[in-house]
Amino acid sequence: MFVSTSGTTKLHQRKELWHSSWWSAKIVLLIILTVLPFFLPTQLILLYGYIAHFGAGVFLLIQLISMISFITWLNDRCLSEKYVERW
Repeated sequence: MFVSTSGTTKLHQRKELWHSSWWSAKIVLLIILTVLPFFLPTQLILLYGYIAHFGAGVFLLIQLISMISFITWLNDRCLSEKYVERW
């Protein structure tokens, strides 16, 4: 859904309709995607588990870099003489 609605800038564009309407299709898709893993072979589930571990590590690394960047920015902002209020 993200890929199909990326770049939407106006509320009533054709791409935006999928994002804010079509609820019956989205509910059916949710049910199918919830039930489908129970019918997949075990080897495919294990493969997904290995890939998900790698993806989770990459996600945590990106979050760590983002948090360190924010803390550094906040520290510079709070301690810099440039932003000190003069009395």
